[in-house]
Amino acid sequence: MTQSFDLSVYVQMLWNSLNGDFFRVTIQPGRLNYLQHHFAPSMFLFIPVYGIRKSPEILLVTQSIVLASGAWPIYKVASKGQLNQWRGVAFALVYLLYPALQAANLYDFHEVTIAAPLLAWTWYFAGIQMWPAFWLTTVLALGFREEAVIITLGMGLVLACKQNTRRIGFGLVSLSLLWLSVLFAVSFFQSKFNMNAALYFQERFGLGSNPLDAIKNILADPNEILQRVFSAEKMFYLLNLFAPVGFLLLFSWESLFLVLPYVGLNLIGSYPLLISPTQAQYNVLVVPMILITAEIGSTRLSRFFSKHSKLPNREWITILCFYILLLSFGYHFRLAHLPYSPYFKWPQITERHQLANRIASEIPVDASLSVQDNLAPHASQRRDLYIFPETNQAQYIYLDLWVIEDLRKNGVMDLTAQVEAVSSAGSYETVFNQDGLLLLRRTSFDNE
Repeated sequence: MTQSFDLSVYVQMLWNSLNGDFFRVTIQPGRLNYLQHHFAPSMFLFIPVYGIRKSPEILLVTQSIVLASGAWPIYKVASKGQLNQWRGVAFALVYLLYPALQAANLYDFHEVTIAAPLLAWTWYFAGIQMWPAFWLTTVLALGFREEAVIITLGMGLVLACKQNTRRIGFGLVSLSLLWLSVLFAVSFFQSKFNMNAALYFQERFGLGSNPLDAIKNILADPNEILQRVFSAEKMFYLLNLFAPVGFLLLFSWESLFLVLPYVGLNLIGSYPLLISPTQAQYNVLVVPMILITAEIGSTRLSRFFSKHSKLPNREWITILCFYILLLSFGYHFRLAHLPYSPYFKWPQITERHQLANRIASEIPVDASLSVQDNLAPHASQRRDLYIFPETNQAQYIYLDLWVIEDLRKNGVMDLTAQVEAVSSAGSYETVFNQDGLLLLRRTSFDNE
């Protein structure tokens, strides 16, 4: 259930970094450094984490812990004193239950998932005016993922509108614009030297090979952008994204700067997973901001109801808490993220899985390897790793023929010819072939 993107790319990068070849990755042609994939220098902090236990599992466990830590600042922001303690618990639960957050944590490992709770901490530190911690979490979040600058820019604008945080807000806007200019420069450099930044923009937005091209194309044909944004599937995306908080964020219009810029980019985008908040990781970064904005909206709405009804404000707060909890728990009945969903199935570790893992562990770590995508995370602790059908004359080739056949039957891709080519060319000998698991070794390896 794991893939080369996005798990083994981090495993190989961290393993190489521990062995003195900082951020080296080889799983995609044309890239030899992870920063060519995402400009995320904060991933440097995961090198000692990976050193604790050199396995993919440490990344998955650490990600879960860091992501869950975001519940605490959400709780503190929503509590605002002893009277609203249970309100803090409710919003913390909604954060932990949020479908976009669950989806990101279930889908391998990503630096954007690490950045999300850091933004929740940033907002909390601003609220208690703990400025050194505020700037630290801001810089770390920016360094974990490029898109975090969109959130920090909106956060700066919201803080600048408040009298007691105006200077901090303008400072955060300035830092965000400075970081944005750095990202633009990096993107231009990568595009100029064929370092695949162009592919990122083309795949995600379909508006050009870099941010400047995208802006030019938006200005040249704004009607196309409007058609994208207001299409039925994009409206359904907004419904799914905001439903778990009962759309309470709409009652805090001035705080929507925390949410709308990021969501707006997803609305402009053409990549399907950008508008699928119950899958993958592309909406996790905005989850804390949705919760924070919804909390402000719920405060405003409860006060409004208390003024125009006989119920006191405290009772309206309780009603709204039950409202969002009901929606959050209920939402998961149609998803497979949590065990109480009727669609949930516990992953089963079979004898074949265990066999596949043993084969991977027996491939020498100093040998180059071309590997099937789903097997890559289990064998990526090596200097040179390639994803089949890219072989680059690797010393070993490790394939899952059952998955290759499934991909062919489902019309995803057909690698049959490439498998037959390496099997019959004579340059590789069969080391293991059982239950659809095929391990080949280059025959010239021992004579070189």
